[in-house]
Amino acid sequence: NLDYPRMDDAASWRHPILKGLTRAIRELDTSLEFKRLHEVYPKYKWSDIAKHPAIVLIPYQVSTMSFFELYRMNIPIFAPSV
Repeated sequence: NLDYPRMDDAASWRHPILKGLTRAIRELDTSLEFKRLHEVYPKYKWSDIAKHPAIVLIPYQVSTMSFFELYRMNIPIFAPSV
């Protein structure tokens, strides 16, 4: 579980999913960055999220309201498959 209950940043970046994303970006030699939401916006508004071209959503349960809110905002969502 990557954010609920909130993990500290060092522990979360050691999680296999985030380690894999970080490794993939490094191997692709791209300027993309992955950040946890609260690292960028300690207190965010939906207008902050809408400024980004896409979001990687790693839900902490099967159905989260944030998924539906992001989907409704037409933000491209990348999420792991089941």
